Amino acid sequence: MHELSIAVELIRVAEEAARAEGAQRILVMGIRLGERSGVVRDALEFAFESAVLGTLAEGSVLDIEEVPARLNCAVCGRPTPPAAPLTMRCSVCEELCPELSSGREMDLVRIEFE
Repeated sequence: MHELSIAVELIRVAEEAARAEGAQRILVMGIRLGERSGVVRDALEFAFESAVLGTLAEGSVLDIEEVPARLNCAVCGRPTPPAAPLTMRCSVCEELCPELSSGREMDLVRIEFE
């Protein structure tokens, strides 16, 4: 389960930032998680609960903002949602779109300290 290694790395980065600010505790870690990031939200939340034990983040909240998949359609010229789950076809014109404009994110965007 790679979600455990992701949780451990999120906590490591947050602890480093907390120490640099002189914080005693991490309250919230906010992340952006893309629909097609390859990270299973439930597994990440489960792994996070174990990974925070004994760290500055123990008892903290993992706030997850889900980012939907959007395709860059060369025909329509704008980001569009996929026509169906796990497809790479434009929902407007049904053209095959090889590039995602969003939905692959896995970013730590916010840390709240005490």
